[in-house]
Amino acid sequence: MSFKFAFEIFRELTRELSSKRRLVRVQVIALMASFIGVVLVVMSTFFVERPALQNKDYQQQIKSLNETERSLKQLVTFIETQKAKLAESEAVVKSLKEEESKLRPVVEADRKLVDAILDAQHSRSRAYIWKERIISFLLGIIASIVAALLLTAINKARRTRISEMETS
Repeated sequence: MSFKFAFEIFRELTRELSSKRRLVRVQVIALMASFIGVVLVVMSTFFVERPALQNKDYQQQIKSLNETERSLKQLVTFIETQKAKLAESEAVVKSLKEEESKLRPVVEADRKLVDAILDAQHSRSRAYIWKERIISFLLGIIASIVAALLLTAINKARRTRISEMETS
């Protein structure tokens, strides 16, 4: 019965180890290391003290068996707490995945909205660039015409002044 129980525990641990969840894998490795340590201690007490047990009286044998039973109960308690921690970790991971799946559409919608705003701003800035270029070009032409008229008026005024000076 105890070998079957140990085999079931080992099979469950190997199944968890082969899972892709890193946190679970680390906890299972720690659990296995602890389990192996306890098993080695229990086995060493059986094999090392077995010849000594034959020479002890019944009270000492019962005491030794009670200590072994207590160690096994502590191991079972440890395994139960590790299972609870694994279940809690799995619940946290599950809740985080659910929250991520709920937030993904919001994030995607916000990203689409930002992209649309940036595209609209880019197309507006393109239109403004061409408007600014056309206005600048027209203002340049007007400034050239005004400058030409001004220079023509100055030259005409100079010529009339020179011709008046010559006549006087």
